Amino acid sequence: ILLLMIRRYRKLLRQAQQDLECDGTTGLGNLDYLQRYYSQFVSDKNRVLHQLIFFYVDTDRLSRLAGGQECAEALRYCAVTLQGYTADTDILAKVSEHGFVLLKLSATPEQTEECISAALQKIRAYPQTCGKPFDIHVSAGVYPLQAADRDLQEMIFNASQTAHSAYQAQEDFRVFSNETQKKIHTEQALRLTVDHALEHHEFKLYIQFYVDAHRHCIVGGEALSRWLHPEKGLLLPNVFVPVLEREGLIYKLDYDCLRSACAFLQKLADQGVQSFFLSCNFSRETFSAADFPQKCMEIMEDYRFPRELLIFELTESSSAKHSSQIRENMQALKAYGVRIALDDFGEGFTSFADLQQYPVDGIKLDKGLIDNITTKNGIAILRAMVQVGHELGLTILAEGVEQEEQALALQQIHCDVIQGFRFYAPMPDSACMDKILDQFAGVPRDLIATP
Repeated sequence: ILLLMIRRYRKLLRQAQQDLECDGTTGLGNLDYLQRYYSQFVSDKNRVLHQLIFFYVDTDRLSRLAGGQECAEALRYCAVTLQGYTADTDILAKVSEHGFVLLKLSATPEQTEECISAALQKIRAYPQTCGKPFDIHVSAGVYPLQAADRDLQEMIFNASQTAHSAYQAQEDFRVFSNETQKKIHTEQALRLTVDHALEHHEFKLYIQFYVDAHRHCIVGGEALSRWLHPEKGLLLPNVFVPVLEREGLIYKLDYDCLRSACAFLQKLADQGVQSFFLSCNFSRETFSAADFPQKCMEIMEDYRFPRELLIFELTESSSAKHSSQIRENMQALKAYGVRIALDDFGEGFTSFADLQQYPVDGIKLDKGLIDNITTKNGIAILRAMVQVGHELGLTILAEGVEQEEQALALQQIHCDVIQGFRFYAPMPDSACMDKILDQFAGVPRDLIATP
């Protein structure tokens, strides 16, 4: 009886450990699982024979396009696919919301490349294989283990950053290199100086103008941030925004940009211009916070410009989570006088559902739609979107307009406002101020479009 009790106890312990080490979505082992088997399989004698491959899956895009349930199904498909490329001497685990790790033993660079290419090809065949209307965006990063490596978390980090860089460059995969390591160290250094940069006003306001779709005169702008780093010079958002998002610091930049936008609108109001609007784009983490309206109002209370001149852009991905809190935040801000627009509208399949769910004033058409506006199907889809938007009393904005034929097509389907390099690139706030004052000086307010 004692032996049976001991066996049963051990079985329960093993089951409990398996539950703790299992990813609930895919059924694969998780980070704890990888850590345990890594300690058992990898030693000083065979460490350099291993390669750690991180497969990065853009789950934010999946959730935005198809919702959480479809995203989970896609991840399970990825897990099954990767299992087909996992040998008995390898370890496969799902280590994060976005990533799988495949630790391979004794693979040459050529074999690793062949394995990755085959796996990616099969994962990207998801729409055809499973009959889905959306694809899976995935890239890989390879980190060859070194004799001096001891920290598994650091190895995973190096591989994941390599995968991210491959994804941003639209490449299938990259191998960790000195250049990648330098980039990682640069990002870590930027992260450590964010608070100092905010305190010393190193983030500068840039504005990209919106123009009336028919008259092509300036009617508003989008508030953007640039980091004027004392050592690295002017840094674009693609350099520092991913770092802030990964470190959970993006809200600091969001509120700093809002404060700069309010100060800009107040300067215009002091000059007698009260018809130029400014939009601010907020990350979904910031917008869905319970104290978001209160913090925004505290910032805006220091300024007297008309509140309807400030537009808060909500990216469509924000609707994937915390929808009830987002709706409450929207209602509170609209009651305060601020207007709301849905950004990247049309990228996903939930766009029109969002129009029913959220009290918005306008929609900003996704650049992908604008790129296809010169095709028969593209113009038909956009015409329908504009018509529906107008019937709902919404202002229609289009971004990413780079060619004259795109601007003409948007005119023909009665889009209200357009933005893009065809008209203006982002400019420092001081240059924008001069241009606005030149155009708006002495123009009656009722003659200026105010979306």
